[in-house]
Amino acid sequence: MNQPFDPDPSGMGSAPYSGLITFARREATRDLAGADIVVLGVPFDAATTNRPGARFGPRAIREQSLFVGQYPWGHWPWDFNLWDTARVVDWGDIPLTAMWPGYTERMVADTTRTARAIVGSGAALLGLGGDHMVSYPLLA
Repeated sequence: MNQPFDPDPSGMGSAPYSGLITFARREATRDLAGADIVVLGVPFDAATTNRPGARFGPRAIREQSLFVGQYPWGHWPWDFNLWDTARVVDWGDIPLTAMWPGYTERMVADTTRTARAIVGSGAALLGLGGDHMVSYPLLA
């Protein structure tokens, strides 16, 4: 049987539990041209002791962001629609090779390089982590 044509293949009009998971269903791209705000995930928690799990932070934040602006009375928690005033894109996560335990230096180098490229493009950076260690390369 033929499947009906899906006029919304991105899932943007779908319920929060379906479709591609990007920050607030923004475009997934590494093309920084014209981006005002770029979301970057750093799923790293090798700098913690006896409490791993912060590596799932970027994914969890993206999942919860699917609920923002899905209400008929407006774009809670704001009284305006951010998407009308800024182009927000989701760059994705720092590559997995930088995330293996014992490779903290690689994570710092990769994150610093990526953050500098994003900020250098003129866009603002919204970093999603990870443990406290991810703050250092994002600020550097």
